[in-house]
Amino acid sequence: MILLIGGLRWLPLWALTGVVLVYGIVITVDSAPTSTMITEVVDDGRVGSALAIQAFVETLPGIVAPVLFGAAVDRSGYGLAFQTLGVAAFVGVGTVVLVRPQFDIETSGSVEILLFQHLSR
Repeated sequence: MILLIGGLRWLPLWALTGVVLVYGIVITVDSAPTSTMITEVVDDGRVGSALAIQAFVETLPGIVAPVLFGAAVDRSGYGLAFQTLGVAAFVGVGTVVLVRPQFDIETSGSVEILLFQHLSR
């Protein structure tokens, strides 16, 4: 989805703003179910640590992305900047694929859940 937003630079600013806001809301929606799943999967004595890791993993991209996005905008404009975020999303999925075989997991393939499964052992 984010790769497509870079191609929408021809849209008027108000329409592009709407698309980006809706996208932001959609990607934020999974936080509560992930937190709930963590509290159900992880041992009671480690829930606090697991939720702290979740918060770290979820907020780290918010620290790194503005720097990369700004560098891409300065270099080539907004089209490349949004595509840079799309590539980062694929890197995240690739990380899950690489990490997943190390864990026995029947639930979501998210990095957070993989970490919490490991913590609960």
